Amino acid sequence: MRSFHVRGVLVLVGFLCLVAAPASAQQAVAFAAGSHVDTKFPLGDIAGKTHSLSFRFRMDYPNSMTGNMIGLTSTTAGFYQISKRNTDSGSGDPPALEVKIGSAANPVTAVYANIENLKDGFEGKKWYHVAMTVDTSLKLRIDVNGKIVDHRKQKLSEPNDVQLPAAPWGSGPLRFGRTAPFEQFYGQLDNIAVWDHALSPAEVAQVMKLQSFNSTGSVTGLLAAWTFDGVPGFGEPKGPSAFWALRGPARVTSSDLPVGIERKPTAAGHVTKLSLPVIGRWRITQGADSPRDAVNNSHRGYASFCLDMVRADAEPTEGQPVLAAADGTVVMIRHSTPDKALTVPGCTKCTKNPNDLMRLL
Repeated sequence: MRSFHVRGVLVLVGFLCLVAAPASAQQAVAFAAGSHVDTKFPLGDIAGKTHSLSFRFRMDYPNSMTGNMIGLTSTTAGFYQISKRNTDSGSGDPPALEVKIGSAANPVTAVYANIENLKDGFEGKKWYHVAMTVDTSLKLRIDVNGKIVDHRKQKLSEPNDVQLPAAPWGSGPLRFGRTAPFEQFYGQLDNIAVWDHALSPAEVAQVMKLQSFNSTGSVTGLLAAWTFDGVPGFGEPKGPSAFWALRGPARVTSSDLPVGIERKPTAAGHVTKLSLPVIGRWRITQGADSPRDAVNNSHRGYASFCLDMVRADAEPTEGQPVLAAADGTVVMIRHSTPDKALTVPGCTKCTKNPNDLMRLL
């Protein structure tokens, strides 16, 4: 999203609506700010053991901050996470996947690039299939669209294999879409499955073709699966139609396009009144999905307009204390003293004007 000047009015333009799909289309869950999916599948059944996790994902805002796709409710007892890796401001680092598994004090972290497009990384509005396998020696392997991907090495002397630690890896049921307020995944997930062994490359190729887990063909060892085509809030913790429940604004939508195909967005939005000073001009330094190589953009997924909306004449920031999410949702508007946990130095409350508007999507 481009920066532009306004006088008394702040406008953010983005895209949210998806093209309608046939009624028979496969289902997925779309995540927005403050949303996730709860399950009842216990991590203890796979922690420290051989297993596989397969799923499909699509990112809406690939340049935002860390987006946890699959993880735990809390990380105080340890980590089991696969996420969209944080895209650092001004680094030019393309969107990648990050796996973090292990104890809270010393987890193992591995980063995986999109080998099909090293320049741009994982692109927005495209579907990818991921299989994460852990063998009997607790060695980690990642397949993206059926191709084995090596982890990013800090040193050439590092081994090719990623060795995971023994349990504990945390505890509790798996959660999809978010583990913490600032680790929101913006995009869609579907065809999530947990297996009791390390899938072979041949099995991964078969799993990629599955649209239902009621019959998995020659691939055995299914522990639990979620295709989001049933009724939420029902089902057992395990099985081909395991329990799932939508939380926050998460919603079920159609997922009818194959891996690697882009779905064209259409524009829509709503208007939220926001207090902004009429005098002076303002410059937006953070959009819904600002280019990752722009040094002055924060890409944090959440935009605190005390920090990301600045005076165009280079005066100190005086924005109303507002927190907005990457998808354009206004998360918080503080009309009084800012929340101490979110206070930005030098951010002061400005004059209210009921005619000022912020257009958000």
